[in-house]
Amino acid sequence: MKGIQFDPVKDGFYGTWYENPKGSDCAMIGLFGDDPNDYMAKCGAKWLHKQGVNCMAMSPGKKDYSHVNCPLERIETAINWLKGHGNKKIGIMGMSTAGMHSLVAASFFPDITLTFGITASDFVWQGFEQGKKDGCKEWPVPNASPLSWNGEPLPYEVLLFQNP
Repeated sequence: MKGIQFDPVKDGFYGTWYENPKGSDCAMIGLFGDDPNDYMAKCGAKWLHKQGVNCMAMSPGKKDYSHVNCPLERIETAINWLKGHGNKKIGIMGMSTAGMHSLVAASFFPDITLTFGITASDFVWQGFEQGKKDGCKEWPVPNASPLSWNGEPLPYEVLLFQNP
């Protein structure tokens, strides 16, 4: 499945445009996984095509598993691109952490008229990194939110951990 690639430096966001081959004037921003070109994103785009909708799959960055101060402006830029390319209705959907992202984005941008937050939390988490560090797969980042607006982290719930 081929799509048009977007680069955060050149285009203002990281994503892939999967246009519905049957045509549509509706688009869903899909926050499906850690990369807009991975298996989950492509499956999400195919499912949206079956529903008669275009898909803009997005993520923070290439194979970026962390959620630290990702600018909401990237979603705003994608919305403007979608509107400029004939999409009259725009929705957003995300799962897990990205479900939280979709709920926050929908509260910021009135052009989003349909929102799915699949297994989304009802609060903004503290920003976190993923990878391998001191035997941990995931860890909170001090003074960071998963999302930012105008260069400032959004308010978030601080995660507290106790040693057993």
